[in-house]
Amino acid sequence: MTCEVHSHPPITELEWLQDGRSLGPPSGASFSNRTLIIPNIGPQHKGKYQCAGTNSEGRAVSEPVLLQVLYAPRCESVRSSVYGVGRTESVSVACAVDAYPTTVNFSWVLSNSDRKSPLPPTQYASNGTKSVATVSPRVPQDYGVLQCWASNIIGQ
Repeated sequence: MTCEVHSHPPITELEWLQDGRSLGPPSGASFSNRTLIIPNIGPQHKGKYQCAGTNSEGRAVSEPVLLQVLYAPRCESVRSSVYGVGRTESVSVACAVDAYPTTVNFSWVLSNSDRKSPLPPTQYASNGTKSVATVSPRVPQDYGVLQCWASNIIGQ
């Protein structure tokens, strides 16, 4: 991104902001003249960008420019949980992801020593970037490891 500044007297300082916070060296961004360079762009770079110019008369901040970064779903929390469920009981397991675009397709897979079976869509409900699967074991093969998979137009 390039910052166009027209001022008299000329600016003595130029600053870049992301979501209202000053961008410094830890951000991974670099500056060349009035250009902001973001190498290896990722989800952490999404947000509203502004440049601020300062001269002896004061400081002016540009209108924000929204940078949207497209990325495949990522688990909001990566952890394993063990659920104790008796036969004929039900358990609901939630899965939440961060993704852009936020139109996400979910699938669930139940794996055990006998097989790896996708859950039918009637056993889970999804809304945006969240999905909840409900499992009601009836036979020993209904127990195992339940995994959530999410995908959008960028990837899985």
